[in-house]
Amino acid sequence: MDIIELPLYLYSFLKKNTDENHIANIKDIQASLEEDGEYFDRRSIYKAIRVLNEYGFPVLFKQIKRKKGYYLEKQFRDSEIFLLKQTIAEAFSLSLKETRSMDKKLDSLTSLHLPKTISNSSLKTDNTYVLEYIDILLIAIQKQKAVSFRYYDITVSKEKKYRKNKQKYYLFPYAITSWQGRYYAILYSPTYKTFTNYRIDKMELVELDEDSQNDDSPIFDLDTYMSHNFNMYSGKMQSVRLNCDLKIANILFDQFGKDILINKVNEEFFSVSLRTAISPTLISWLLQFYKEITILAPKELIEEVRAIAKHIEETY
Repeated sequence: MDIIELPLYLYSFLKKNTDENHIANIKDIQASLEEDGEYFDRRSIYKAIRVLNEYGFPVLFKQIKRKKGYYLEKQFRDSEIFLLKQTIAEAFSLSLKETRSMDKKLDSLTSLHLPKTISNSSLKTDNTYVLEYIDILLIAIQKQKAVSFRYYDITVSKEKKYRKNKQKYYLFPYAITSWQGRYYAILYSPTYKTFTNYRIDKMELVELDEDSQNDDSPIFDLDTYMSHNFNMYSGKMQSVRLNCDLKIANILFDQFGKDILINKVNEEFFSVSLRTAISPTLISWLLQFYKEITILAPKELIEEVRAIAKHIEETY
């Protein structure tokens, strides 16, 4: 190893062995070099540290107890890396192959052995192109271009069943978001003048159309869209009024946010008003709390819940 290679060696050593709570002094660095059959004096090591700092790799100096030494400043805290690893592990829209690849890259950013994150392989998608498709969708959003793709569902025999008889969708992506471990693309249809969301792990053969142009250019706000689509299922927007047991206040806030309008509160109940899509998923969610929630309006929703209750009674 010559003097030109020393900064690269030093960067690798500090990245692997140091952080804000673990430092290395000149003797530690020299001992590591000697294990590899190399020797450099203090002046050379100080020069290598200056080179790293000049090229944007911050090597900081600090004292821990009685020891003074250097450490390489990390881009991410270990807690941040762990949370990223956990998020990836819980992302069902990513295949195991993609998950392991990203997990390995994140491991390279920390000097510590972080707790292992477990991926539920049975819930992971078999689609190994999700990250590639996200790259294409992000470019399309930035350039305001359309994408084409096929879309499928999984049948009871665990086979793909393509929508539109395998014909391609041709839509303009406006946003990418996630819900319960799944990634969704929100796209606009110039034909129907509407926004719709599609699960990215169910998309196939995603391609960017460089020649496309969206003549409509509708205004889109992701927060508004998400608040109007319960659990990523769209439906007819209506004002819903509920009478709720005080015990489920936290659950209601977790589901709809803290901006819901609270109309009345007493020692046992509170009533709320919210504007959301009337969809099967909303009804299913409300039925979980049939003892704690009473639907006050709209009448259409009340009648639908009554019909479901009647059907359950007749079935069982």
